[in-house]
Amino acid sequence: MNLVETIAEGLVRKCEGKLEPKELDDRVGEKIAEVIPTMTLPGFRKGKVPERVIRARFAKELRGETINSIIEDALRRHLEETGNNPVRTPDTNVTGVDTADEDIVVTIDYECMPDMPEIDYSEIKLERPVPKDIESMVDRDIQSIASMMAAFSDTEPDYEAGLHDQVTYDLKVRVDGVEREDLQQDDMVQQVEVSDSTHPFAGKLAGVKVGDTRMISGELPESLMKGDGSRSAEFECLVKKIGRAELPEVDDEMVKRIGVESLEEFRNVRRQRFQNMYATQAESIMHQCLLDELDSRLDFELPPGLLAGEINSVRSALASEKAVSGEVAGGDSSSENLIESGETAEVSGVASSNEQPPATGTAQPESESEEEVERIARRRLKLGLYLAEVAKTNELKVTNADYEELIASQVRNPEDRQRAAEAFKNNPDLAKRWLGTIVEKKALRYLSELTTRVDEEMDEAELARKVRELSSDMEDKS
Repeated sequence: MNLVETIAEGLVRKCEGKLEPKELDDRVGEKIAEVIPTMTLPGFRKGKVPERVIRARFAKELRGETINSIIEDALRRHLEETGNNPVRTPDTNVTGVDTADEDIVVTIDYECMPDMPEIDYSEIKLERPVPKDIESMVDRDIQSIASMMAAFSDTEPDYEAGLHDQVTYDLKVRVDGVEREDLQQDDMVQQVEVSDSTHPFAGKLAGVKVGDTRMISGELPESLMKGDGSRSAEFECLVKKIGRAELPEVDDEMVKRIGVESLEEFRNVRRQRFQNMYATQAESIMHQCLLDELDSRLDFELPPGLLAGEINSVRSALASEKAVSGEVAGGDSSSENLIESGETAEVSGVASSNEQPPATGTAQPESESEEEVERIARRRLKLGLYLAEVAKTNELKVTNADYEELIASQVRNPEDRQRAAEAFKNNPDLAKRWLGTIVEKKALRYLSELTTRVDEEMDEAELARKVRELSSDMEDKS
């Protein structure tokens, strides 16, 4: 059977073919001849089963297998002759299978992978964050451990709270000038931390006395927000008690209390921890910037069927966002969360209309929302197709180590990691759902090595700010 192309419009292709009864019967006969030497049936010696008996007993199975084999051969030849590269498995429709004396008609629809433009990656400059002063970061960690081990003594009424001292206070919270009674708490306890600590009150309780009221401006965690309200808040702290901190001596004995043999070992562990953290965040930042660069440089036709499927997926995600707005991405680092989220694993435009993107912004008026839906879908599909082609062209294979890395990045508890690993091993569909995410990351790593990377020294606060900015920007774009 030969396939004849009947539609060739842009990336859309359709071809048809007819399988005559004689050709099918001949191919069935060839298949029977292949199996006769090894076939055994009750009443017949091995290799002596008559062809008419095999046809009678296995007619339906032989006919179905042969039809599939003929279609596969015909499609393979067609793709070799035309040079077409289907972007996903072609859709095949077969009619006339149940009629033995009529032609079987085969129609095959598919969309071609678009031609990808060439990019000079050396022209792309990526900022790579590196630690500004890693030894100072280690010193601060050591002081933090000492602070947690501090003992506290009573103070005189006019004593001013200093670094590491313990402040007890009653808390009131106002959002947009309105007091949130549900967030009011009494007898809160907080140590006075250095000003560049990640705690929202870091350094802001220094100098208070018993009886003082300290107003602190900050942001509410997303989990405490109501609807689409502002995150900006004012925290009123009424100081009730101050404890003077008495820190232990920083030496080997101090760190032995937390299971480390020596202060030097502790410094080495912390130093490695910061290096790993910067490496992970730097990769994330560079990948996001690289995606933006690719988006601005790539311009090619998108398969209309895939685009329609991607638009539907994005539309569904936007429509259901309010139902999941209370959830925090990555908040649950359990194996169950990893497995469940595999059903909606984000693959920036992976070439599969079955992948559903994460919710990406509040619902908008219909006309504006549809424009935004198409913009997001086009970006995702364009980047996904390009990265998939990069991975294929450069033979970037997915290994068990890649799945182990995925699990380690999503699940903190070792026992949960083991359960997740077993789930991936025993559930091929789960592994397949996350395949696009892994392929995308491998492709981005490969391309990053081809770019011009510029080291940029950042302290922890600057790095955290950079990550927040890019995360917010990514939500707007995807």
